[in-house]
Amino acid sequence: MSSELDSLRQRIIELEAENAEVKAKYIKVMDENAEVKAENAKLRCALEEHEARFTRLEQRDKEKTNLIAKMDDDIKEIKQSSANASSVENPNNVVRLGKLEKMAKPSNTSDSTFNSNACKPICTETKSLEDKETDDLLDEEYRRKVSDEIRQRKREKKLQSELIVQESSPAINTSCITDLSTTSTGLVTPPEQVVEESIPKESSAKSAIPCESFGNKQDTPPQKIPEF
Repeated sequence: MSSELDSLRQRIIELEAENAEVKAKYIKVMDENAEVKAENAKLRCALEEHEARFTRLEQRDKEKTNLIAKMDDDIKEIKQSSANASSVENPNNVVRLGKLEKMAKPSNTSDSTFNSNACKPICTETKSLEDKETDDLLDEEYRRKVSDEIRQRKREKKLQSELIVQESSPAINTSCITDLSTTSTGLVTPPEQVVEESIPKESSAKSAIPCESFGNKQDTPPQKIPEF
């Protein structure tokens, strides 16, 4: 009887020890579960931030493509109008415009490569302060590149307009000079001929006679006045 009680007591002690181990494992699992939940929440926040950033980049990419398309349309219109205006005056402008188009092609390729790099998928990882700083630097670099590309397009546009004006103005000046030279050679008479034609021979002879008589009057001595 006492042996059975001792065995039961021993069994109870073992069960209590096992129960304590199970409770410790349960507490440990609960702690790990809490850590996993906290990490999951952080990952969700990071994922939302990455998705928002990706949408912003897509929006900027769309705005950039729309702006580039608009600038391309404006450049095409300017090229077409300038080609129509300059083809009549000087055919060399067509060659210049072809060279400008070839010069503008590398910038378009750089735009396409930059767009492909901007549309790459973003890895969803936890963001630290350094990651945020790098993201800010990337945003600033992106804005700077966009502004530089816009300035480059404006410079090319200005150069095209200046070349067109420089090519068109000499042709106009030369045509005006040739017209003036032809009209002047055909109409203007020398001044000596104008003077000779305007003064008749008789009037010149008459004008010479009074001068001689006036000279003779001065040469004759004065007469004496009689005394009364």
